[in-house]
Formats: sequence, C-alpha cells, structure tokens
Amino acid sequence: MKIHKKRWYVVLVIIIALLIGDISFFIMGKFFPNKLNEGNTQLPTPSEQLITTQNNIKQGIKDIKLNSPYAILIDLEDQSILYEKNANKKIYPASLTKVMSCVVALDHINDLNQKVTVTEKDLEGLAEANASVAGLQPGDKVTYEDLLYALVLPSGADAANVLANNLCGDMKSFVQEMNNKAKAYGMINTHFMNATGLHDDNHYTTMHDLKQMMKHAWINTAFQQVLTTTKYEIPSIQLKFKSTLLLYGDSLSFDGGKIIGGKSGYTLEAECCLVSVAKMKDGHLYMFISAKAPGEPLSDHKHIDDAKHMYEQVSKSK
Repeated sequence: MKIHKKRWYVVLVIIIALLIGDISFFIMGKFFPNKLNEGNTQLPTPSEQLITTQNNIKQGIKDIKLNSPYAILIDLEDQSILYEKNANKKIYPASLTKVMSCVVALDHINDLNQKVTVTEKDLEGLAEANASVAGLQPGDKVTYEDLLYALVLPSGADAANVLANNLCGDMKSFVQEMNNKAKAYGMINTHFMNATGLHDDNHYTTMHDLKQMMKHAWINTAFQQVLTTTKYEIPSIQLKFKSTLLLYGDSLSFDGGKIIGGKSGYTLEAECCLVSVAKMKDGHLYMFISAKAPGEPLSDHKHIDDAKHMYEQVSKSK
C-alpha cells in the first residue's frame, strides 16, 4: 500500500513539473519573442516556378530608372537579390541605423511590459543635433514595447537613448553590441558610432550589408510587427505617433500591391534613405532598400517614389 501511494506521488510530481514547463514556455513565448520567434535562417529550396518568376522580374526591371543611386531588391521568400545598384559602395545609413538598434534592444529585453522612466540624460543633445524624436519627456514611464514603436515609427532618437541607457548602461556599450551584431551577421563593410543614425564619417554601411541586417531582422516576429505597424499610441502619457512613411501620404498602395511597412532615414550627408516591404496582390513579399535619393525629407519623397515604381515594375514583370 505504501509503495502504491509512493508511485502516485511520483506521478503527481511529474505531472506538476510538466505543467510548470508548459506555463514557462508560454511566458517565454510572450515576453521573449526575440528568443523563441527569431525564425529559421534555413531558406527553402526555390521551386522551378519561383526561379522562373524571379528571372522574369530580373529581366523586367534591369533597366529601371531610379532617383536613388544606391538600391537593392530582395525576394523575401528565399532572400534572392533581384536587382542591385552600387550595392557594395559605402553609404551613410541615417535612421536606417535604428533597425539594428531595435534588433539589439530585442536581444536584451526580458519583458516587453517592463516599465522604465525617461530621464533628462536620455534627451541630452538631441535638440542641438536636430534629431528626430518621438516626443518623450523626462519623468515619462513607458514600457520597452512602447520604446520599440517610438524608435521605429517616428524614428525617435529619444527612444534610442532610453533603450541604450537602460539595457546596456550607456550608449557606448549599446553601440558596441550593435557592431558585434553586425560582425555576426557578416556585415563586413559596416561600422556604427551611435544608435540614432546621426551623421558621423565613421558611421557607414553598404546596400549588401543592409540586406544582411534586414535578413536577420525580418525573421524576428517581434521586429516584423513593429516594422509593419503604421500608428501607435501610449495612452499613459497621451502620446500618439505614426510611421514616417505616412509623412508622404496616407496611401502606400501602388498598382499591383501595397507597401506594408518600412523605415525611412535622412541626414544632409545621407539624403533620403528607405527600407520597405511590399505585399503583392498574390501575397508575395518583396523588400526594397535605397539610399541617397535627392531632396528634403518633408518636401520631397523621391525615395518613396522609387519604392513604388520598383514594386509596380515587379508586379508587371511577374
């Protein structure tokens, strides 16, 4: 009888352990999306149909006219490069830098709902540098999730500073993590000096390196959600913002599909830069990255025009 009870006790302990494991897995999936949902870097073997379509697209866009002197087009199904222009030449990435800032932040965040307090230190020098900001103020209590959207949608340098100071202690340590990540991704022609994209002669990259960065960023489902969101609100501090893409009009549609997300960037030296993702009417996803389109960010949108033109030609060529 005692042996029988002991066996049931052992079974009960095993059941409890399994339940705890399931609960832990659920919690990890919710709060550590970067850890569990990073995605599989193994790419599918392209089908004959996909290869034929890609060849048709390459032929259809090989002579395309763009405003941007640097560009690259990627098929997100298998990461094939369908078009490239000056893809190995050095460029300044401006606020496209914040993609890497977001990726590094996700690596360090344990709980997206954890709140941090914005300090005066986080905002130092941003006004003087004419940096784009989300509108955070000293004393604001926001979650890490709030900060990720504030970083990417309105291109908030204030959010970048808050993330760097809270996750790594200071900007220098955070930027070192960015450079470590770039090296791990094979971005051999990239070097970061800050997490905001403000100009520095030693802050540079290439189209091919940006392609590598976006390849790894895109497989992270948490990053995908941020990049493909256009509007966000932090009710606790009554702060609303929207994607910089919407500065150029509320419609991101083009003949054959729609731009579903992206990140723009601008400095005097970098001019207008853009990374965007488009979904075609057949559901296929493409990514287009461009840099140094001429013009001012608020009065010109030649980088947006380039993206729409490229995606339209892709649609026509399929």
